[in-house]
Amino acid sequence: MAETRTDSQASSPGELSFRRSNITRHLQSQVQASDSPKTLSRSPERSFEHEAQRLKDATSRLPEIRQDRIARLRHALQQGQYTIDSNVLAGKIIEETVRTLARP
Repeated sequence: MAETRTDSQASSPGELSFRRSNITRHLQSQVQASDSPKTLSRSPERSFEHEAQRLKDATSRLPEIRQDRIARLRHALQQGQYTIDSNVLAGKIIEETVRTLARP
């Protein structure tokens, strides 16, 4: 029986990949913005501590990865039982596009 998705937070593997690449790009831009001559002139121990704290802060802002849900989706895909509601997918694409365009 096909899995019915009623959860508005449901994510397809493609959407998860899209989100992951957006998060990666966002974190990379933060890293580039935080790299300054002042940061580079610190002692190696201080730079390591600063980098570790910065990474810890960045990862705390990442969305929770629900391994149980990923496993269910992977299984449904392998069994050919996963269906995508094209209206939900289109809505999510539009929402993400509007959100991206609204950023300064």
